[in-house]
Amino acid sequence: MNTQTKTAPTSEQYFKVLADGSQVPASDPRIDHVAVLDTVRNLLIHPHSIGINGKAASGYRLKEENVVAQVDALGGGWRFADDEEAASIIRRDRYAPAVDPNLFPGIKPDWHLTSTPAAWAPASAAWWVVFGSGVVCGFDLDLGGWALAVRPAGQ
Repeated sequence: MNTQTKTAPTSEQYFKVLADGSQVPASDPRIDHVAVLDTVRNLLIHPHSIGINGKAASGYRLKEENVVAQVDALGGGWRFADDEEAASIIRRDRYAPAVDPNLFPGIKPDWHLTSTPAAWAPASAAWWVVFGSGVVCGFDLDLGGWALAVRPAGQ
């Protein structure tokens, strides 16, 4: 696992990105941002869990409906986070959710499907991140949960 998840992120690593594309510091108290810029990974991370009609759904359905491609913030181009990208926002000093709620105010403390298939059953299982406890584990796509959207910064 990425060592970035073992320590709290620095304020210089993250910036909030507003709907007009402008950036404010991670410490800014507003929570109306549409993305979080991770300067270490040069990645934009959507600050809200994505489901189907605002609800959790099976991994099969999340993939089938490609829910992350429907995110239209900052011009679109969003995709499912892989397991390392999703795990990178975990804060080991937090619980339920195990993320910074100032940066990620809409992240549910629940299972989140990643784009990383599970080696033992790549067609029917994937790696999931549980933002309630900060756990990363492989599980079947029958599991219900959410998605985390990411895209390259500067796209």
